Amino acid sequence: MKIKKLNKYGFTLIELLAVIVILGVIMVIAIPFITGYIERSKKDAFDVSAYNILDAGSKFYVSEMDYIDGIASGKISFEIINKELVGIDGNTKKIDFKGTLPDFGKMQINSSGDIELSLCDKTFCACKAFTDNKIIMQEDNCFVNSETGNVETTTEPTTNTSSTITGTIISFLSTSTPEGYVKCDGTIYNIVDYPKLANFIKNQYGSFSFFGGDGTNTFAVPNINDRYLKGSSNPGQYENAGLPEISGTLSPSSDVGFRSNASSYGGSFYATTTKRNFVSSGVSEQTSVVGFKASLSSPIYGSSSTVTPNNFSVVFYIKY
Repeated sequence: MKIKKLNKYGFTLIELLAVIVILGVIMVIAIPFITGYIERSKKDAFDVSAYNILDAGSKFYVSEMDYIDGIASGKISFEIINKELVGIDGNTKKIDFKGTLPDFGKMQINSSGDIELSLCDKTFCACKAFTDNKIIMQEDNCFVNSETGNVETTTEPTTNTSSTITGTIISFLSTSTPEGYVKCDGTIYNIVDYPKLANFIKNQYGSFSFFGGDGTNTFAVPNINDRYLKGSSNPGQYENAGLPEISGTLSPSSDVGFRSNASSYGGSFYATTTKRNFVSSGVSEQTSVVGFKASLSSPIYGSSSTVTPNNFSVVFYIKY
């Protein structure tokens, strides 16, 4: 019986190519399966989270039924802000939720205990109208139409305006106010119209009227027109313009005064072209009238009629 000798040099090129081809086929088959499994797992987790939020809303209704009945509109609204489900539109309550909330979303509960829900993260959305018995899950952005009361979809990118913290100040290259913001121009508003911003000011500074308003029914936003923002550990303070000290010296050449050709000038002082004659010890002399220019001390002086660094104009808005 003949015994075939093994190749002492290892695998041949053909054998290596065959292994590579087999591995490639396995990857082609496995990767879509693994990717699909991961996506299904994410969707299932989002679905569970949505129903947990719905359950939290139902428990809130049971415990706060009298509070909801006292609301004139017959319903209360919540919004996911800073990973918390907090009350909006005059609602001062908050729903305690122990799990992980989606990136953004809103919930409404009416006096009958029905719940309207719209939740979204970067991949999935979950929506439920008051009349729906279950949550609708989909990858398209969804919302509850306020006129029809039905869940609808949109291909427009979802704008997560709720993720911006109330009190955030932005600069914007337009006088058209962006959605969710008001101008930082000192305007006085009714507290009931912007309750989150009003409460933010009160919580930060101890009073609704810190920037203006009567503090009972009205409040004001800060006025930062014609002002520049400065980083500080004590925010919310106005600081008036100021300039550094200007200094200089004059050294007369003798006790008779400041001669045009023999006096020492320093800093912002200089000898003008105006001359004055005088007689000293029988000798006719001439002195210069001393001038003063701050720009001789620093070129920042005299370049503007106001205290103005290099700038570019924008409009400041604050998130309400």
